[in-house]
Amino acid sequence: MPDHIAVTRRRRSPFCLGFILVSLFVQTAPALAQVEEARQAMAEEDYLRVVEILSEAIRTAPSADASLYLGLAYRNLVQYDRALELFEAAARMYPDDVRFLNETAELHVRNRDLDLAKDSLRQALAIAPEDEIATDLLASIHLSEGDVAAALDTWNEVGQPRIDEVLQNFSPAYLNRSVPDALAFGPGEVLVYDDWRTTESRLYASKLYTNLGLDVEPSPSPDLYNAIVHTTPRGNTPSDILLDLLWGIPVKSTFLDIWDIRHSGVSVRSHYRWDKDRRRIRGQLLIPLPLPGLPVLELRNVWRSEQWNMATRLRPEFEPEANFHYKSNSIGFKLRAVPDYRVEFSVGLEYRNRAASGTITELGMNARNSGTFRFGAIILARNKRLKTQFRLDGFVARAAALGDFDFSGGSLEIANRFVIDEDEAMFFDWSVTGGTARGDLPVDHYFSLGIGSTTQHLLRGHVASDQGLYGRSPMGTDFVLLNTDVERRIVRVPMFNALSIPFVDIKVLAFFDTAKVFDRQRIFTQGLWLNDVGAGFRFETPTTSFTVVYGHDIESGEDNFYSYVERRFW
Repeated sequence: MPDHIAVTRRRRSPFCLGFILVSLFVQTAPALAQVEEARQAMAEEDYLRVVEILSEAIRTAPSADASLYLGLAYRNLVQYDRALELFEAAARMYPDDVRFLNETAELHVRNRDLDLAKDSLRQALAIAPEDEIATDLLASIHLSEGDVAAALDTWNEVGQPRIDEVLQNFSPAYLNRSVPDALAFGPGEVLVYDDWRTTESRLYASKLYTNLGLDVEPSPSPDLYNAIVHTTPRGNTPSDILLDLLWGIPVKSTFLDIWDIRHSGVSVRSHYRWDKDRRRIRGQLLIPLPLPGLPVLELRNVWRSEQWNMATRLRPEFEPEANFHYKSNSIGFKLRAVPDYRVEFSVGLEYRNRAASGTITELGMNARNSGTFRFGAIILARNKRLKTQFRLDGFVARAAALGDFDFSGGSLEIANRFVIDEDEAMFFDWSVTGGTARGDLPVDHYFSLGIGSTTQHLLRGHVASDQGLYGRSPMGTDFVLLNTDVERRIVRVPMFNALSIPFVDIKVLAFFDTAKVFDRQRIFTQGLWLNDVGAGFRFETPTTSFTVVYGHDIESGEDNFYSYVERRFW
């Protein structure tokens, strides 16, 4: 036996190769001609002729192009089921040709089966990650669903969308100076989600808009896109003003807000409460500054004349002195800036001209005035299912600088949201807050827990007022508080921008709160844990949350029914 095996190859003669090529041409030429004829019929919108030509071509000489144009003809004839069946079969026959997956997705979009459309497009991008058609369509579907993060993440995979122009509501010029100042992206840059969120957060902080949105559309310039910032401005219509004047009547209050005066970005807010024991007048001027990042300057003046009764909160020896009258006029400012959507800073100053009349001198029940420097920060950390906010508020008063008091303090809140079911909009929220203060602290600077305009931190089974008098809420120089909620959205109600509101989310929630307060001046009762349970409904717009709750104080057995308005937390 030979010690090796020789492998020889038979060389084909030029005559054989030519014969093969001629045979292939003879077989494919008619099919190519049929496809070209079908293209011409397609251009003339003669879709029945396309079907006639290509049905025969697929039987005699099947090809990817023949299947594609036949499916397109069925689609244009609104025979979606036949087109879908053909595209799905062709996708199996030509697994490397993503055109069939893209056309399948297009048909699912027409049938409003967006989940199936996204599945087809993801398959296409797994085969051809750079495919522009699949990328654009998948991103556009995400945008139509309001999922801006998923849309931009899809485009970013292929280095898009690179911005040509930034428009406001499709206008060739910005409708308000706040928009260009708030932008965290611009022409020539690839738009990423973090930059849009920063822009959105800055515009919301200006208080000029009730809703914001983003569209991304191809630009006439090749490989570029236009970013359209959709803004829904707050209204100054007669119906808006009438609602402001009337909606606070059940709590003896009225409101009047004038937004974006002469398109300057400057807004005026005012509030008057005519309750004889809790009179208050508040005026507020909001000025988005014409600077990069759109910092907002807030000027405020508040006049108060209130009767207090703290009998339920004072230590027994102070109960005879529980009643006092508090009167003050305060002026101040706050400057807020959002350098990034995950970070917000604020600094401010408030001067209170006080005229409190009572007998507990340790609580500043006299005519001494206070000047308080304030600072705050909000920091957001997030991943897919867990979000965390850190909220810091600090204050310092020094008689050597302003006023007649020396005190300082602050609070830190760590708030969390866990997404139980994103599709059902079901969440578990919990937050831990602690605060401490030192020095000669007057009663109006004490930490207050409960529900009411004088409380700083929510303890939802305790109400700040009793029979129209303040002083019922737990108060202290130090406190610790735990809030827990389980929340689920019931329905989203489209408002079609009625009253400048695009939609309202109606949610149901159940809560448990627990807290303990301490008083370094040993005037208020302290040391007992306060436990509240309850349930309620929450009505949320993109910027504001209105909550109606029934709360039960476990220790006292008291029940409370209350509502409150706050800036939307998440």
